[in-house]
Amino acid sequence: MRFLDTPMRLCYVPAHSVYLVRVHLQDRGRYAGCARLFNTLGGSAMSPITLGSGRGLRGSLLVAIGGLIALALACGGEQAATSTRPAAQPTVAATATPQPAAPTATTAPMPKGPSGSIIIARSSVGIPVGIPEACVPGCENEKFRMSVTENLFFTDAQGNVIPRIGLKWELSADSKTLDIELAKGVMFHENYGELTADDVAWTFQNANPTTNPASVNDQAGEWRTMLKSVEAVDKYKVRMNINTWQAHAIRHYLTPYYQSIGMHSKKVFDQFGVEGMKSKFIGTGPYRMVSWVKDDKAVLEALPSHWRKVAAVKDITILSVPEVTNRKAMLEAGQADITAASTKDTPDLEKKGFTKVLGRSASTATFFGGNYWEKKRADTGEALANPGYDISGAKPWIGNIDNQADFDRAVKVRKAMALVIDRAAINNTIMKGLAAPNYVHGLSTKNPAFKKEWEIPFDTAQAKQLFTETNTKPFKIQIWSGTGEFAEVASAIAAAWKEHLGIDTELSTIEYAAHRPSLVAREWNNVELRGCADSFTQYTADHPKGLETTTLSAGGTICGVTDPVRAEMTLQAFKENDIEKRKEIAGRFWQRQFETWQFPSVVETFDWVWYNPKKIKSWDRPLEVGIGGTEIISLETIVLQ
Repeated sequence: MRFLDTPMRLCYVPAHSVYLVRVHLQDRGRYAGCARLFNTLGGSAMSPITLGSGRGLRGSLLVAIGGLIALALACGGEQAATSTRPAAQPTVAATATPQPAAPTATTAPMPKGPSGSIIIARSSVGIPVGIPEACVPGCENEKFRMSVTENLFFTDAQGNVIPRIGLKWELSADSKTLDIELAKGVMFHENYGELTADDVAWTFQNANPTTNPASVNDQAGEWRTMLKSVEAVDKYKVRMNINTWQAHAIRHYLTPYYQSIGMHSKKVFDQFGVEGMKSKFIGTGPYRMVSWVKDDKAVLEALPSHWRKVAAVKDITILSVPEVTNRKAMLEAGQADITAASTKDTPDLEKKGFTKVLGRSASTATFFGGNYWEKKRADTGEALANPGYDISGAKPWIGNIDNQADFDRAVKVRKAMALVIDRAAINNTIMKGLAAPNYVHGLSTKNPAFKKEWEIPFDTAQAKQLFTETNTKPFKIQIWSGTGEFAEVASAIAAAWKEHLGIDTELSTIEYAAHRPSLVAREWNNVELRGCADSFTQYTADHPKGLETTTLSAGGTICGVTDPVRAEMTLQAFKENDIEKRKEIAGRFWQRQFETWQFPSVVETFDWVWYNPKKIKSWDRPLEVGIGGTEIISLETIVLQ
């Protein structure tokens, strides 16, 4: 391979592809950063090789994607590359074509066409809505997880970013624009034609509250934070005009790793409008939606041909089965082929020979709602109303950030309520020893970043003393948990609060979709027992944190709490491309989290997805955290026996 004019560096990631990163090297001492480039967000790399020399375009950066995790990083990892000429005019446009993975012993031969059927039992099939602006959680995620719509990019089993509809991206030197080149020949279902940049731009414009105030999309807060607008540059290129650049944005928002959005057809919207498109599920994925009925089922059918991959399984039925015991019984009886069971059912299902794959690991915390300490949006300065911020004294767990004495009083109240929760007992009894005590939300005690001082003891005497110091009398509170085993945990916490502190607790198990509006409006001012925002413990320490526990998600989901101090740390992490500096920010973030007791954690859980190996031979799953359903992802890769 011959490269002209500019020093080049080739980083080879053995898993799938060759990645070419073009960047002017200010000094050769930064060669070691090439490995750090891919390690930043979980990738891998071998030693770099220098190719070519000369003046060239100083500092411009072109990333050709095959599995790239970090982007817009100079290979040295210490600073982002800068450019003195337009990035759209590179001397060399190097594009890496992803290579297929080498065959392995577990890779099953694909049939010539779709055949057979499977049944997936889930706690819910979600709320079917076709148009992005009205897609409440986790509707948008479910559509691409069911392989009906497709993301711009995807992740492989190692978490590397790989192409999907998007082939490659280019970030401007000032991080203000992100250009994405699209694949050609991507066809919408039901003869709605080829996907173009107009469809991609419309999808984001419709979902983003900045450009469409009516949007209540799954990721409304994230799109508002990240994007000003999205526009078509030409038929196969879109430009994202960036509001707040985030160092992890590609993997975090444009792949299924965290949350994302599938591409929709503008022609469908033009034909049916907002109301009509709500019942239209037109995507580009390997499966078409035959039917989708809330609280009942979704029925998928594989396309006989597809631009990317023809699915192996012809028909998939996804059933709504709210009771976890019923889902387990269906799996055992052969009435379901895939499901997610209760953590405490793990030993029994293993003994019976079912195969498990990790859906996600996450922590569950007590979010002391109503502590909305930010008066304006952290990134724009926009003034915000916080109707749930009740500092009258009626809700002792809420503190006035403008009154240090009252702020400190409420910290002690929250700490006392955390101290009477017996985390070890909850794990050993309710979770049958299959979870783990947790103290700092989103941080496993096994993570090297965890500090011993952050452990929360079971100390009822200290808790009572804190109530005495603050002259806190017994009060009433509500705790929302949703249904399932966490409702049991919430009940145990309520019993502890009553026994040791005299607190009367009302339990709420309403569906999240009904609970969420009070979070979006920042009206919620009771306790949530949940995993929220940064709960996923498989995140690396350098992963930027705090989006949904600060006003950076205003307009979307906020976990009942905000904090201007943590918001500033989040903004710093978004802009910081150096992995070690982001780790340092994370340490300060967790320390602030611990000191304020806004959302002390309770347990870390491990969510397993189970399938019947007598029916299913293999299933290639990406590394992701399962928002929208751990049981449904990459369905086109399932191969039957």
